[in-house]
Amino acid sequence: MIVPSIPAAAAAFRIAQTFAGYGSSSQTCIVDKAAGIDADDTPNIVKAFDACKANATVIFSEGVTYNTYTPFQVTGLSNVKIEINGNIQLSSNLTYVEQQVKKLTTATSLYGKSWIFFEGSQVSVHGSTDPNWGWFEGYGEQWWGNPQSAYRPRLATFKVNDGYLVNLKHHKMIAWSWLCPGNNILVENHYSDNKPTSISRQDTQGFPFNTDGINVSGQNFTLNGYFGYNGDDAVSIVGGAKNIHVSNVYAGFSSHGMSIGSLGKGGSVDIVENVLVENVVMEGAVYGARFKSWTGGNGYARNVTFRNFTLIDVSTAIFVTQNYYDQGVGKPNVTSTNSTAISDFHFENFRGTLAANWTDGSCVSNPCWNYVSGIEAGDGIILDLYNRTATDITFCDIHVVPAGYGMTEADTKVVCNATVFDGTDLADLGFICHNGLLREGLANQLSLPLTGKHIRGIWHTSVVAFNRETYFGLGIAVEPPQTTPHGHLVEVIEMGETDVPEDVYWEFIDSLREVWTADKYHLFDNNCNTFSNEVCMFLVGKGIPDYIAGLPREFLETSKQLHRPFGRQVAPVIESMFGPSRINAEHRRQPELSSNPSVSQAQHPHSNLHLPNLKRMQKSPTLFSQSSDSALVFDKLKQWISDDEVHFDGVDGFACLDEIRQKLNDLGSGTSKLPSAWWNVFEHIFPLVDILRQLVLQESLAGELVLSKPSKVMAVLSRISNQPADAKIPTALRIMSLRLISNLSANPKAIASALTMHEAIAETPHRTITTAFLIDALLCGDSAVRACASAAALNISLEAARGRPKDADPVYVDWCVELAAAIVEAVRSETQQNTGELVRSLFALELVNDLFSATALITALGHLLYFGPEEVSSMVSVLDCGPILKEKAEEFSSGDFAGLAKEICMLLV
Repeated sequence: MIVPSIPAAAAAFRIAQTFAGYGSSSQTCIVDKAAGIDADDTPNIVKAFDACKANATVIFSEGVTYNTYTPFQVTGLSNVKIEINGNIQLSSNLTYVEQQVKKLTTATSLYGKSWIFFEGSQVSVHGSTDPNWGWFEGYGEQWWGNPQSAYRPRLATFKVNDGYLVNLKHHKMIAWSWLCPGNNILVENHYSDNKPTSISRQDTQGFPFNTDGINVSGQNFTLNGYFGYNGDDAVSIVGGAKNIHVSNVYAGFSSHGMSIGSLGKGGSVDIVENVLVENVVMEGAVYGARFKSWTGGNGYARNVTFRNFTLIDVSTAIFVTQNYYDQGVGKPNVTSTNSTAISDFHFENFRGTLAANWTDGSCVSNPCWNYVSGIEAGDGIILDLYNRTATDITFCDIHVVPAGYGMTEADTKVVCNATVFDGTDLADLGFICHNGLLREGLANQLSLPLTGKHIRGIWHTSVVAFNRETYFGLGIAVEPPQTTPHGHLVEVIEMGETDVPEDVYWEFIDSLREVWTADKYHLFDNNCNTFSNEVCMFLVGKGIPDYIAGLPREFLETSKQLHRPFGRQVAPVIESMFGPSRINAEHRRQPELSSNPSVSQAQHPHSNLHLPNLKRMQKSPTLFSQSSDSALVFDKLKQWISDDEVHFDGVDGFACLDEIRQKLNDLGSGTSKLPSAWWNVFEHIFPLVDILRQLVLQESLAGELVLSKPSKVMAVLSRISNQPADAKIPTALRIMSLRLISNLSANPKAIASALTMHEAIAETPHRTITTAFLIDALLCGDSAVRACASAAALNISLEAARGRPKDADPVYVDWCVELAAAIVEAVRSETQQNTGELVRSLFALELVNDLFSATALITALGHLLYFGPEEVSSMVSVLDCGPILKEKAEEFSSGDFAGLAKEICMLLV
């Protein structure tokens, strides 16, 4: 057999062995190699296990390739360790293997029984840690090219109680690798390579269909560490599985996902419960996480969590269907309303990219087996469900970008039918259930971080009766159905049939017109939903669902869930606009439990906010490490010294320049000293600030340059900023100086020194020098200067966010406020211009001169608001920053800017 290589990436999914395994060294049986290189070793394998069935170790020797040309079963094992130090291969003769499998089963089946069968208790199978040994070879590729070949065997069944599989490696399996129907099984460091040699994932002929990695049907199963390429489920969790934990997985080529199912085939009763699948990377897959049950199935799956998925060019992040069927037979004509029920399903933290991997070589029908009505490019979530069979399903922190379709995250879509859920489950789903965009509606996106509770939408409702849609807004209005100006239809709720005659109904509506007038509108007490509730009570004797009618009360209740009582804070503003609220008055009368003071003091005031954009923005400083044309700079400096006959109090300026130039060439080599009297040259020649920018990046030099007393770098910045009132600092020098300030962040001690109040140049504290220079640049009219200032502001905000003990730095709060005010003013001044190159350059995704993204400015503000003192948030709110950011978020709707701007607005509330 040809031993394949294991990719280096597999090492990232290898975990430290956590269990030594079973077996005893008191009795050891070594499997003998049969005489003849092509002889069948199965008899010797069975012989070894017969001799070592209990309290023993069975060894497949290193350097030996064993031919298992006959299927074998080993039963009755007890406390046995199996060491696969050699390689094990099946026959490469397709016809011969078919004949052998046919003996195992009486009925023709596309997939026969397992070639290897282990049964017993306390059994462990250990693969070699040598990458050349411990392989199972299936020669499956010839089978993949003959999809109708009958009697295709699975590799192995591990029907063991208290079992352990570790370091097993598989190459080109014919079908499934390992089936695990046993209980209390741990699998670690499992590797499976079922990637075709030459064909693409779209080729039907030769596609590795049904090469599932691991199939789980037992209880108390743990998989920790899996790396595989396959053309079907990486892990399939099927009927009977309970208490399953799968983690640390990579699945590539054309995997069909981390799957539960299929369940309920032929109406069977299948049960799966208590499943956690986490820390998964899927690349080039059709699905990320998947649930599948057959049309007309029975049983249930419950308490399932998929979380922490990284997706790389996957077709669909999450796919849940109760309409699975055999594409070779066609969709069944099932009249039964039964379906495998699912409940308590949770999908959390899915991130990555979607691409055009809709179909692969497994599609042999038209439409393909994975077709769902309404499906289209960019669908991140697909829910294909029966009515009222799915309860308590939630989605949280799903950020998938259909980049492979040339789209952004804002274009990610869902396929979902709202009629299959009841009101409560629909409200808690985590997104608007419709065939449309995933992130539709600000309430759906922002409610959790603002209030601590997910609110699916701020609903507008109307009542459709007698072929007319009636609603309340600027008084009572009646329109043809679905023609109102209140957005697209999200959900239809059937309220039942009415016995009220049509003429009586319209008399009732007319009687309400004097009461439901525009001036009587109140956001809490008298709105479209309270109107719909009253009309429905008249028609059918029951009100609209409570998750709609009770929304104001639910909103006010959020004050109990956060340290910052959002609902209670906003209520006075709403009352000032619409008048006193009955609901708010009732809410105020309700006693609230006081929080534990020690807990509330320890918890960060913003810790409950959901701010994914801000949290994933850069936390490391922006550095300007590109090299200047030092030869040109030094030649010009030498010319300047020569032409102007500059003297340095006895210092040889030319020699000093040459030595400094050599230090630049030695950056990174550990140089720790600069030439003596170097400062005399720098003190007189400001163009060398750009050289200084490069020197401070070297840790061994940063201390000498910044921490000396007086600080050389701060002295340079002080002299540049303290120009006469009528003098203008050259733009190039400004940019060099701002880059120098940014680069100080490469060294924590250097940036701390630049922001300290305890050291000074000519009695001016370092922080005052740095801040004054930065603020002046932020408000500069030159876009290139502002770009560099944005970078420096971000770096300084990161340092400011570390916080300072108030007793050690009594003006720390005032400084944070000053810095935030300058950033807000910079944003404000740009919004006032609206047109021209300056606005475009500051807020475009790529700034002129490739200096920095516009998001640096609001990221800096975000860090100050999130981590800084509460006074910063109060001050920025007073400066009316919210409307400015909202305007810019609308103007620049793509990229990080819009999401950041919206999140910063949350911090202002």
